[in-house]
Amino acid sequence: MRPFAKQVIADLGLTVKGAYGAYRPNNNLINIYVHDFFNDTRAIYNIEKKRITVEDKRFRWDQFFTSLHARGGYGQDSFLNYLWAFFIAIACIGFFLWVASGLVMWWQLQQTRMWGYVALGSGMLSFVIFLMVL
Repeated sequence: MRPFAKQVIADLGLTVKGAYGAYRPNNNLINIYVHDFFNDTRAIYNIEKKRITVEDKRFRWDQFFTSLHARGGYGQDSFLNYLWAFFIAIACIGFFLWVASGLVMWWQLQQTRMWGYVALGSGMLSFVIFLMVL
């Protein structure tokens, strides 16, 4: 679907500064989206009617913050998307260091080591239960 989306985007004269793609919700429609850091454009191609509708979505803060969680990493052609991916990578490294330093601190405190085992075991158990429920 991506090559088809790229061709339609070029035919429409749309500028791609971020992510783009397409999906087919049913046999009659193809939805093509062009997503920039702040703006979204959607083209809906109706195969039966051979008609395409293009709409620019207005900026909304709630959608902006939600879309920050759906970014696709470094494979997008926008400086702000690269910058966001960099900050996420730094945050992930920070979380790993936080967990590792917590384990080191727990291991060094012998008087509370048993409670650490309880916390570690219950955390692992809750993670396994979470995976089983999914």
